[in-house]
Amino acid sequence: MQTDRHYPKNPPTVGTVLLTSYDSFAHENEIPKSRAADALRMGKELADGFDDEAHHLGALMLMISDVPADPLLKASAAQKGSVLGLASLGYLLSYGSTGKKAKRIIESGGGVFLIRLSGDIENPKADIKVFSSWSEYQKFLGPILKTGDFYPGETSSFS
Repeated sequence: MQTDRHYPKNPPTVGTVLLTSYDSFAHENEIPKSRAADALRMGKELADGFDDEAHHLGALMLMISDVPADPLLKASAAQKGSVLGLASLGYLLSYGSTGKKAKRIIESGGGVFLIRLSGDIENPKADIKVFSSWSEYQKFLGPILKTGDFYPGETSSFS
């Protein structure tokens, strides 16, 4: 069975790349360095609205799967993407040992974050990878690309 793995293809242009994935779904956001303080504040506010880590991960799974949920029913694709990105950022800052390092990377720009969700709503899990620079991320990606065991993903866009 093939496991879907998603990776950013292009370096950040104005900040830090955050890629959240779950099964065949993936969403990429770039957090502009100039808006780092706002993004950190909003991510923290969103994270504070969840009961616990499992609730937060379950909500991320639903958002990335585009399951209709109030208050996102009437939101545009861009608005949904922004909410998903901020919720992922809030998770990154609030759980595990990555919060302080992630904050420093966002403030300085140029980093890459991967949040890979797995499991199901009842038993969600997350694997987090934090890279402080694009070159550090490329070193991680090098062995994966050398194996040749990957397939181009199906891309889609929302209007």
